[in-house]
Amino acid sequence: MKRTIYVIKGGGQRVRENSQRNYRTEYLEIYESSWCEQTKVAGQNSFTGCMWSTDLEDIQRWSNEWAGKEVDLFKREIDSIEMAEYQ
Repeated sequence: MKRTIYVIKGGGQRVRENSQRNYRTEYLEIYESSWCEQTKVAGQNSFTGCMWSTDLEDIQRWSNEWAGKEVDLFKREIDSIEMAEYQ
């Protein structure tokens, strides 16, 4: 089943580093993805270095936990080539 997923490249480590530097953390919104079904997981994967979920609220909650505080996430627009990496 294909659905929208939300991805933070660099995962929790990136979120923590950005938070310590007072940087905003970007996430990607990927449409029509079967990535979660293919990998059989959602969350943090050290192999891919990404944090992902089908629920943006999960991404926000996990980011806050990694940073130890409320994190400011923003959606970065991506092109079709980058979108294809996650489909």
